[in-house]
Amino acid sequence: MIRDHLEATYESDLVDEQSRILYPLEMLVERESETPLGHLFQYWRRRCDGDKPPFEHEFNPIEVLPPEIAKWVYWIDATPENPLTFVFRDRYSVCFTDISEKRLCEIPNKIHVSACAAEYTRCKSFMQPMYHEIDQKLGRISRHYVRLLVPVTDRKGQVSKLYNAGRLIFLEKPGNGQLAEA
Repeated sequence: MIRDHLEATYESDLVDEQSRILYPLEMLVERESETPLGHLFQYWRRRCDGDKPPFEHEFNPIEVLPPEIAKWVYWIDATPENPLTFVFRDRYSVCFTDISEKRLCEIPNKIHVSACAAEYTRCKSFMQPMYHEIDQKLGRISRHYVRLLVPVTDRKGQVSKLYNAGRLIFLEKPGNGQLAEA
């Protein structure tokens, strides 16, 4: 288990902070078997060739998984070398705004961008799934969620996409009160 904690204060006296815990995949199997994360992971493992990630042309969870699960899955174009230029595609997952077709560097919160860039780079480099628990306070919004990243490759064996699934545990926005998921 790896734990990171980042914090920043802005001129408006708002404090952005987040902690991110990287769990072993065994923990994902225990905790997420019946969630979108568990279903995505099981599908990913079935499509793998031994210890190699699946090819992108053989991996389409959006079409294969039931709609109530697929709606929590999206993918990231990971073909550029620089993770800051990775592009979000099919953005359906837990989010505050639509970020479809945006590059990572276009996301306004720099702490979140920095952490995601590091995680995307690790997932792409190691060609292995990553299961995180993330607790954030960004501006006046607090959220706590778990996320799974899984890599897929192009025909040359290079990671070209990262699929992402999330499960919201807690969300609080100003004026909207609290939302929680069991």
